Amino acid sequence: MTNLFIIDEMYTSGFKTGM
Repeated sequence: MTNLFIIDEMYTSGFKTGM
């Protein structure tokens, strides 16, 4: 469960940075 939360945060951060 914790991994999912970390992945979600990382995914959002990467998406924002990519944009």
